[in-house]
Amino acid sequence: MKYPFSFIELSRLPDKPRKLGITSLLDKGLDNTRTKHLLELYGDYIDVVKLGFGTARLIPREQLMQKISLLTSAETMVCPGGTFFEIAFHRNQVAQYLDECKLLGFNAIEISDGVKPIELAQRVKFINQVQAAGFKVFVEIGRKNQQEDRAFSMKERIHEAETFMECGVEKIILEARESGNVGIFDSNMQVNVEEFEQLIARVEPKQLIFEAPHKHQQAWLINKLGSEVNLGNIAPDDILPVTCLRLGLRADTIKL
Repeated sequence: MKYPFSFIELSRLPDKPRKLGITSLLDKGLDNTRTKHLLELYGDYIDVVKLGFGTARLIPREQLMQKISLLTSAETMVCPGGTFFEIAFHRNQVAQYLDECKLLGFNAIEISDGVKPIELAQRVKFINQVQAAGFKVFVEIGRKNQQEDRAFSMKERIHEAETFMECGVEKIILEARESGNVGIFDSNMQVNVEEFEQLIARVEPKQLIFEAPHKHQQAWLINKLGSEVNLGNIAPDDILPVTCLRLGLRADTIKL
């Protein structure tokens, strides 16, 4: 058998490529050796790898292409970060950006407007353009600046989410940042339960990826929505711990 202790029964995640129970890893600069080892050990539990912010610009081309190939060969979606897309947009270089992503082997693109707002209609146009280019599309909702994000109402977030789902995007990412203190989380990194309830009353949770970089956030979402909740901004060292949370192998989610 592939895994030991098979006599201890666990709930089972869907097989890859998954639509539910997605774990999205935030890669801030893993080298190819570490990437290969992660996939060998934990590849069954990694669904999306986001090369954070603009890190893809700073990796030598050959090494970057090798890394992307490793990931896509393991049935993993790999995309540059949304901030990098925003840089290309504000420099009027989206077409060149997509061409380069295709040449490098990326199979997904993240579209966001977290740094500086982009009109909703413009983002819809880009979704269609990116899909036509053959990529899976992830769209992130929310602002990077905490004050700006607080002014972005849940009603507005829901409207954007509903619009993007009509476009057939792969998933909608709910911004929380690495800090985990924006979006559905307050300044103390705790869930704003009222806003969370408003959101899932209108938007099907399976369509969402909840950025949740901290264990207590991950555990709360798993206990609330089940093991198949989609989680993002997961650190490489947390891939196995998050999977243990999903499968009831940690005290935070255990069911004896």
